[in-house]
Amino acid sequence: MTNQTYNGWTNWATWNTALWMDNDEGLYRARIEEPKWGDEYGRPWTSKLVEELVEALLPNGTPDMNEDPAYYDTVNWQAIADAWNEE
Repeated sequence: MTNQTYNGWTNWATWNTALWMDNDEGLYRARIEEPKWGDEYGRPWTSKLVEELVEALLPNGTPDMNEDPAYYDTVNWQAIADAWNEE
């Protein structure tokens, strides 16, 4: 059995989504500064909250996804939520 992970993430789509959200200043600020999305109220990130935020900010997928939101079908939203909750 081969390792299907990508740079420590579940797959390429998960890695790419997390990369954009954590390394684009505008996207990162939206994540940490907007009370609707962030944990300002002490609530942890859930897979549903992460998915809603990403799809609101990048409705057509990341630029690397060639504006094909079908890539979101393979994103492991829980893995991103877990990473954000560990920060």
